[in-house]
Amino acid sequence: MQVLKDLKNGLNPTSITPGSCLSSWDFTVDPCDHIFTQRFTCGFRCDRLVSGTARITEITLDQVRYSGSLASATWNLPYLQSLDLSYNSFSGSIPGSFSNLTQLRRLSLSKNSLSGFIPDSLGALSSRRALSRYDNQITGKVPSTLPSSLVELSIRSNDLAGDVTSSLSRLVVLQVLDPSHNKLSGRVSSVVFDHPSLEQLTLSHNNFTSLEAPRNMGLDSRLIAVDLSHNKLRGLLPAFMAFMAKLSAVSLEHNEFTGMIPSQYALRAAVPGAGTSSFERLLLGRNYLFGPIPGPFMGLKPGSANVSLVDNCLYRCPDMFFFCQEAVTVLKWEGKERLISVDEAEHRLCYEIVDSNIGFNSYVSTVQILPGDHDCQHGCVIEWSFTVDPVVGWVLDDLVNKYHVDLQRMAQRMEDALAN
Repeated sequence: MQVLKDLKNGLNPTSITPGSCLSSWDFTVDPCDHIFTQRFTCGFRCDRLVSGTARITEITLDQVRYSGSLASATWNLPYLQSLDLSYNSFSGSIPGSFSNLTQLRRLSLSKNSLSGFIPDSLGALSSRRALSRYDNQITGKVPSTLPSSLVELSIRSNDLAGDVTSSLSRLVVLQVLDPSHNKLSGRVSSVVFDHPSLEQLTLSHNNFTSLEAPRNMGLDSRLIAVDLSHNKLRGLLPAFMAFMAKLSAVSLEHNEFTGMIPSQYALRAAVPGAGTSSFERLLLGRNYLFGPIPGPFMGLKPGSANVSLVDNCLYRCPDMFFFCQEAVTVLKWEGKERLISVDEAEHRLCYEIVDSNIGFNSYVSTVQILPGDHDCQHGCVIEWSFTVDPVVGWVLDDLVNKYHVDLQRMAQRMEDALAN
């Protein structure tokens, strides 16, 4: 109970709005005995673990922009398995006392205003499987003492610099690595391509300048998706990627690659060999590639693969070929949604996608109507936000493009309805 009390006391009182989870927390009673009642409506979970005694095993705060510090609590919760404080406005440093969460398996601090360094003490969390701290202002280097149990590491959109690969040799079960949108630089080490379990690698929007080829030309790699776009990578396109049997999504656009496109790339997109995945996504646009278009590309039909060669120096790349056209990727999908909460006073609702045909593991969205000015005389603003875990085979730009197109269509339909 004390940790929950300290957490609430450390927040800015004005950020605890009526109807939010923390506004209901009443510490005159035991939280685990009154969970999902009017005194503790939401925000955490308890399980009976020790001699039938209930213990807090999960804290998941609602995404209502709570502000304040996380350092006011001791975080002495030895049975906590999941801590999700994402999409709020917490500030200050990440508490070193998080190391007390010895059973923690998932930590998400994304979309806050946290700053400072990642504490080395978090390496003591030997049970943790997922670490998500994207969209903060975290600086410094990625610690070399990260827990060896990590399966997913998402630290995108911060101010991290240096080498992200120094600790990968210890992360023997890591499957997803996303330090995109940082200030990482230098050479991309062969460690990421040789890793025994890594499946999704996203290093886009950094300052990398070169690649180190893996052993055995990547034949043993388990990578399925690689995104190295929006860097400063130079030289020839990496030939070894054509030999990585499981690789199906490659994004190398917005770099400084030169030379001709390897014919093996085209073969993987058009006629993959037995035992190898096809290049379902191959984005090579906006480099300095030259020469003829490899013959196997000519047999591709629109919709058969997502291939882009735009804005290079290729010999004869006319718009008659879909891969030479400027286009927005529009992804068609189907999904089932579930309403989580409705706050009529704040004109806000939250919902989640519980099933879809494109592999969302976790997707939560918030829609809120805000006044266009202080007295609503000039209309309102519809604010829509979402948080989603990375999907294998996807790059962030695809998701952004999808919603850009969808929102433009929705806005047009609303304008048409108002006009009529």
